[in-house]
Amino acid sequence: MSEKTQRSGANSPRAAGAWEVANRVVSGEALGRSQRRRRGQWEALRTLWDCSTLDRVRACRRTPRGPAVALERRAGRARFTGLTTCGSVWACPCCSARINAERADELRQAVESWHARGGTVALLTLTMRHRRGVALATYWDALSPALAASLGGRYSRARKAKEAAGAEGHVVARECTHGANGWHLHAHALIFLNSPTPDAIDELGAAMYAAWAARLKRQGLSTPSLRHGVDLRVLNLSAAREHAARYLAKGTFEATRAAGELAGGDGKAARSGNRTPWDVLADLTAKRTPQDLAIWREWESASRSRRALTWSVGLRKRLGLGDELADEEITDDDDEPSELIASLAPEIWRVVRARRHGPSDLLSAAERGSPDEARQGCAQLLKRWASRAGPQPRAGPRRGPAGKEEPRLRPRNAPDGPSASSHAGSGSRAVRHDAQGSGAPRRSRDSANAASRRQTNGATR
Repeated sequence: MSEKTQRSGANSPRAAGAWEVANRVVSGEALGRSQRRRRGQWEALRTLWDCSTLDRVRACRRTPRGPAVALERRAGRARFTGLTTCGSVWACPCCSARINAERADELRQAVESWHARGGTVALLTLTMRHRRGVALATYWDALSPALAASLGGRYSRARKAKEAAGAEGHVVARECTHGANGWHLHAHALIFLNSPTPDAIDELGAAMYAAWAARLKRQGLSTPSLRHGVDLRVLNLSAAREHAARYLAKGTFEATRAAGELAGGDGKAARSGNRTPWDVLADLTAKRTPQDLAIWREWESASRSRRALTWSVGLRKRLGLGDELADEEITDDDDEPSELIASLAPEIWRVVRARRHGPSDLLSAAERGSPDEARQGCAQLLKRWASRAGPQPRAGPRRGPAGKEEPRLRPRNAPDGPSASSHAGSGSRAVRHDAQGSGAPRRSRDSANAASRRQTNGATR
């Protein structure tokens, strides 16, 4: 081979070989910001595989639904299909991202459609007074009737104020944080109005506050002040788009600063002040503290089966959006046309998920280069991982006294369900076997040999 050919081959991405591409992906050299955040998502999901109290979340993207897991690419983005998904908008860092992306697109369409008709959109924020020691479920149970009182028209003053402002409907998003004063649950609503006057807006805000405060008092909670309990402001088109995207983006794990920190592996200290549930999950993934585990499990229990986003009756039809998809339907949508990059048998998928960044690194490799280059790069990664993994027995779940599967929290770097030999170096106390391949642990056999020698020495004396 000539020197010119060698130089051109060394500089050619195709000639560099899939092995080099695979190495760059695994080392993180070729990872962009979105790919690093995806690493953080998957690492947080691995934590939930261990410690979540929700069965569907523990199985999400962990268990194949069929004979194989497909790695596909569509519009430059790679994804896995054929895996079980939980569809939890509150407790799954992967499913929530996809659900909220779909919801944000619908809200953007709604805002643009309403402004095109000459309408106005107002942002309403409703806040509860909160204090330390109150269970999150108490706030959740009070939120729905309080929203129905203020936005649903159960109070005559609020109903008349909505009619005067030309309110045609609303969309409500729930938001929650946790801090030194306990749980803070509040709601944001986009209200679609027809040419309201400033006086009508002022009366609408005052009526909303009166209904909100009265209902919270009936639920046994403290009454918030007018200044802190309700905020109503009219938005222009650009501001409405921004708020529609912002408040749904805040409900995803990707929006947390900790997502990038986890991807980098530095495991920085927990944030001070109020944290979203996703911040709590990120800190739990990085630090494994019992306090964060207790907070997260209370969040899972209280938010289960709660709606994150609700539309008023008839609004979607008036805006031409059609029927709303359920969360599970959004995450289970595997019918979109995509290009197949690799098909993974269940035993190969167990090798992939056993690695700390296995799924996210494989997705990153599938997004690099042409489809053929992506296939070669993924094949090299899978071959490399399989050669190092060894046998992959499926670890049985830990069972509690009643026979129910008991969630557990393993060390951060521990693989997911690997053999004992692959635990070595992961931070866990693995039992190694001797070079002869005996099934007995080395420590047990050494102890037996020492006892035998003591007996022999005693008999000789």
